[in-house]
Amino acid sequence: MSRSSFNLDNILVGANNVGKTAVVDALRALFTAGEDYGLRLTESDIHHEPDVPPAGSITFSYIFLDLSFDDEADFLSALVPKGDGTMKVALTVEYTKVEGSDRLRVRKWAGDQEENVISADMLDNLRGVYLPPLRDAAQGLKPRRNSQLARLLVLLSDDAGKQLIEEDLRELDDKLKTRQPISDTQDKISMRHVEMLGDELAQQLKINLSSSDF
Repeated sequence: MSRSSFNLDNILVGANNVGKTAVVDALRALFTAGEDYGLRLTESDIHHEPDVPPAGSITFSYIFLDLSFDDEADFLSALVPKGDGTMKVALTVEYTKVEGSDRLRVRKWAGDQEENVISADMLDNLRGVYLPPLRDAAQGLKPRRNSQLARLLVLLSDDAGKQLIEEDLRELDDKLKTRQPISDTQDKISMRHVEMLGDELAQQLKINLSSSDF
């Protein structure tokens, strides 16, 4: 599969239990930091035939074809000959059984040598965003800190973009404070607060937009 095919425009469609989630999990194993994105494989995930003990590992092999020279430069240690005089990028992720535990240890390497680690720069070039299935779209897209839209915004925004959004929010906050419903509410809250605690104990209260911390 060529690198250009990995984008947010691809859609996996199929009936239940045909392997859609398995494909997505295989990509998450490479693109993401494993358990940091909710991917946790255990010994029960190792495929084996009935009545046959499971093997000791799960291995994912990834091949990227038709890369430009600039892309190849970003993956030098992962390049292997394709057989026709050109090169391909080969990456491997392996989950191995941990003695005395049902959890698996993950190793990642580039090219055909296990000593060649997949660098942080490589993973950044292969950045992926995983959004869990929307079983209930209204619930999954609610505006909260850990909503799917919030995670997507965090992962796809650079520092400059975040700064611009924060500036726009501050400008909007200043504008909203001038609107009568908000200013009236602000005055009533402050007045009641002073009546309850007196001038010496009362604190300054303000109605603001929640700050964005990304």
